[in-house]
Amino acid sequence: MRGYSSDWEVREFSTADDGDGTLEISYDHGFAPVNVEVLNAHYVSKISQYALSASGEVAFIEKASIYGITGLHSLDPSAASSFGLGGSASTDGGLGFLMGIGVKAIDIAGNEITPNLYGLKVLANLDTKSLPRDISWVFLADVENHLVGKNEVPYIF
Repeated sequence: MRGYSSDWEVREFSTADDGDGTLEISYDHGFAPVNVEVLNAHYVSKISQYALSASGEVAFIEKASIYGITGLHSLDPSAASSFGLGGSASTDGGLGFLMGIGVKAIDIAGNEITPNLYGLKVLANLDTKSLPRDISWVFLADVENHLVGKNEVPYIF
């Protein structure tokens, strides 16, 4: 795996790709749907769901149901954001998601940036001090496209 930190625990296993239908798999394994108000990729409020384990200690979030391409009125991947979380309609590399859970993202001058591709282009620092330290995060990815270059995400998707 490219670009990982040595303090990460990386495990591979078969699962859905975090696209449409991923939550349904968790319901088949004892998780229950929980309704929640979220923001889509263009910051419009909507009702979505996440899946919660019976113990309440594990939750699955399906990005496609929150800020996916379905239901958007316009397709502008550079301005779209994954902030609403926390088929994605954004190309922000997860910056919006990080900002949505409390990470401070700033440019070289110390100004907070926008949670989209425009902000990602000027990102200089991420401040994670405000994040809870008692939560473990697991991220699923099904593509290896680079943000820039020949196979860049905006071009491919």
